[in-house]
Amino acid sequence: NIYFYIKLSFNIVFKNEINEIGLDKYDYATIFGKGPTFKNIDKKDKELRCAINQAGNFANDVDFMCMNDSHNIFKINNETYRKLKYLLIPEYMHINQKSCKEGYFDTIFEYLDKKFFGNLIIYDLSSSKKKTDYILNLNTCQSSGNNCFEFIGKYTNIKLIDLYGIGLKNKNKYNKLFV
Repeated sequence: NIYFYIKLSFNIVFKNEINEIGLDKYDYATIFGKGPTFKNIDKKDKELRCAINQAGNFANDVDFMCMNDSHNIFKINNETYRKLKYLLIPEYMHINQKSCKEGYFDTIFEYLDKKFFGNLIIYDLSSSKKKTDYILNLNTCQSSGNNCFEFIGKYTNIKLIDLYGIGLKNKNKYNKLFV
């Protein structure tokens, strides 16, 4: 068992608690990334609105954000953090494209405290050398977008997911909003 004795403004969610955080109330998901097909759309009833990294600063009404890289934590607006219900990060976040002990998830507690008030969901990124029994397991490791998609498919009852700004439509890697 792991115990934390510090009071934070957010909940830390491990494998045994994933079914207790309200993800079962959503029927539909939209994932927003920074790619060329990014656009804002109206939010639907019972929609889990997801964003990858800084797309959360631009997409409307984001509930859920996924980040694999430590440096992205500091690129999210405080207002975006305040409105989030869920933040999905690996146990060992990437620093310089590699999972490492300096990216351990507890290193961001102080930064997120009093900014984020939702559920911090911790998972094992497959690039991590250490596997922890009480952490959610995700098998994909190509991008935060892939991890978000896999999480929704594996840990929610959502069957329909729309993507905006995920994947490449042409040679442009990012929507002009993010350049």
